[in-house]
Amino acid sequence: MIRAVSSTCWGVVVVASLALPARVAGVPLTPDSFTVIAPPAMTMEAGQEAMLALHFKGNRFESAVSVTFPDLPAGITITPVGPGRSDQKSWRGVVRAAPGTPAHTAQITVQARAGGLGKEATFPLTITRPTSSTAVSQVSFAPKTTVGPSGTQPQTPNLPEPERLARLGDPVTAIPQAGTLAGGSGSVLPSDPDSAIRIEIPPTTERAILNSPVADNTLEGDKTVPEPIVLTAPFAPAPTPAPTPKEVAAAPPSDRYALMKALQGTALGDSLDGLRLRLSGWADVSYTASSVAHNQLPMGFNYLANNFLLQQNWIRFERTVVTSGTTEPTFGFRTDWILPGADYRFTAARGLFSGQLVANNGHPIIYGIDPIDFYVEGYFPTVGRGLDVKVGRFFAQVGVEANDAPSNALFSHAYTFIYNPFTHTGFMATLKLTDAWTVYGGLVLGSDVFIDPAAEPTFMGGVKWAPPQGPDTLAVNVMLCDGRFNVAEQFYNPNLVELIWTHRFNPRLTSTLHAAYAYQTNVPDLGFIWSLGVVNYLTYDFTPRLSGTTRLEFYDDAQGQRTGFSGLYTALTAGLTFKPYRFLTIRPELRYDYNPDSRPFQNNHGLFTASTDVIVRW
Repeated sequence: MIRAVSSTCWGVVVVASLALPARVAGVPLTPDSFTVIAPPAMTMEAGQEAMLALHFKGNRFESAVSVTFPDLPAGITITPVGPGRSDQKSWRGVVRAAPGTPAHTAQITVQARAGGLGKEATFPLTITRPTSSTAVSQVSFAPKTTVGPSGTQPQTPNLPEPERLARLGDPVTAIPQAGTLAGGSGSVLPSDPDSAIRIEIPPTTERAILNSPVADNTLEGDKTVPEPIVLTAPFAPAPTPAPTPKEVAAAPPSDRYALMKALQGTALGDSLDGLRLRLSGWADVSYTASSVAHNQLPMGFNYLANNFLLQQNWIRFERTVVTSGTTEPTFGFRTDWILPGADYRFTAARGLFSGQLVANNGHPIIYGIDPIDFYVEGYFPTVGRGLDVKVGRFFAQVGVEANDAPSNALFSHAYTFIYNPFTHTGFMATLKLTDAWTVYGGLVLGSDVFIDPAAEPTFMGGVKWAPPQGPDTLAVNVMLCDGRFNVAEQFYNPNLVELIWTHRFNPRLTSTLHAAYAYQTNVPDLGFIWSLGVVNYLTYDFTPRLSGTTRLEFYDDAQGQRTGFSGLYTALTAGLTFKPYRFLTIRPELRYDYNPDSRPFQNNHGLFTASTDVIVRW
C-alpha cells in the first residue's frame, strides 16, 4: 500500500515490511511477534512538514503500541497525530524540518513496543533545499481499484482513509525511487505494482496542471469538477523524450554511530554523505576464565586462558553502492583493518603482513594488524534483478559466522569456522535472479593467501534460495581447486562443499544448520586428509535488545591436520547478546569442549570456559 501526503511539501511514503531477519553469526535474528512497516525512504524540504505512517502487523496486540524516535538529528521533530488504542494497527505522525535545516540525509530510528514485545527499525530521511513545484488539488494512493462506469466515481472497495490529502494549491515535489506521471510536472507515481493513484484536478487549473484528456474535454466556462482520474497498476511509462543523464542519488547511509553523527550537518559530513562515504569502527575487548592455565588452542579466537584480550580494534572506510531507486550502475569500495587486535593471528593472509606470525622467536606476536578486506565494487541494477561485482580481498563466501565481531551472536567461534577460509583475494560476482534465487561465483587466489608463491587458482561459488515470506532459506557453496597440499610452500589448499539451512519456527525462534566437508590430497605422511563439521545454532529473541543463542558442534578432524590433534571435537556453547545502547554490545557465554580421542587442551581431553566481550562502536 502506498500513500502520498502533503502540507506545503509532500513525500511519498512507500510501505515496505521491515520484518527481515538480521544476520548475527550468520544466524538470522527473528523479529518480535509483530511486524513494523515503515517507509524505506522519505524526502522533504527544509522548513516544511510531511506525514509519516507506520503500520503494525500481527495476529493481536495485548496492549497499545508505543512508538519513540531516539536520537533525532537537530532541526527534526516527529509528533504523533491522534491517540493510540489497544487494537491499533497503525501510527501517524507529522515530521517537521525546521527552517534553515541543512540539506543532508539522516538515519531515523523507530522503536515500537507492545507490552513486552518490541521492534526497532530505521529509515533514511533526506532534507533538501526548497525547490519550485506544481500544484494539484488532491492526491491519494490506495490498493489497486477498478474504474466505474463513465460519469460515476471509481469503484474503490476498501479504500483506506489517506493519512493526509493534499489541499488545493499544495506543491508536489518529485521523490527519488518513483516514476513520473505522463504530462505531469513533478507529480509522482508509486513504484508498487499492486497500487493505484487517484488524482482530482481543480476546475480552474486542470489545463495548467496535467494537460490531460479531462482538461481537454472540459467545455469553456464549465466550472464543474472533472471526473477524477484513476490509474491502476502496473503503470505504463509515458512517451517522453530521452531523459538527460542525471547523477545517481546518494544511497542513504546505514546505521550511524558517534563519528558520523558528530559530522552530520557539517560541511564535511554533507560532503561525505554526498559522496556516499562512511568512516566507522569498533573496539572489541574480552576476558576468558578457563579450566586450563595458559593456552586454549585449538579453540579460538579467545585462545589465551584467564586473560584480557583486545580482539579487534576495527576501522572501516567505505563508499556504498546504490542498490535501489536507479537503473544506472554505481561504484564503490570498502577497506577494513584490524589495527591492531589478537584476531589477526587467525585471519592474516599468506603474503600480506604474515611475517607477524613468526615475529616472536618463530611464534606469532599477540597483537598484530590485518587489512582484512579491501575491494572495489560495482552494482548493475538492470542485469537480472541486480548484479554485484567485487574485485580485491573480501570475506570468504562460506560459513555462517563472520570475521567482524558485531555480526556474530556468540563471542567464541566454532571449529568449522576457525579451520576453514576467512578471506579470498580475486573477484566475485553475485547475481539476483528472482526475489528468492541468488547465484554467485568467482575466481580467487586460494584460501587465506594474497599475492604469494603459495597462491592457487580456486573457484568459489554457490546458490541461495531465500523466499521473502517463507520460513526457510537454503544455501549450497563449493570451493574447488586442484586440492593438493603445496609441499614446496607448506600450504593448505582444500576443496570444500557446504550446506546452510535456516528455519524460522516462529517470530522469536530461529535455527540454523551448517554442514561443511573439506579435503585435500598429497599431504606428507598422511596422503588424503579430510574434516567434517556439523553445527546447529538456535537463537531466541527475548526483547529487541536481548537474545540468547546455543551452539552445538561436532567437528571431526580425522587425521588431525587442521587442529593438530585428531579426533571428534564436541563443543556446546550458550550465550547472550545484550545491547543496552545501539553502540554497545555485551556477550557473556559458557562453553565446554571435549575430544575423547586426543588431549588437545594442555594435555586435557576437555576444556571449560566462561567468557565475555564488550563491543563499543563508534
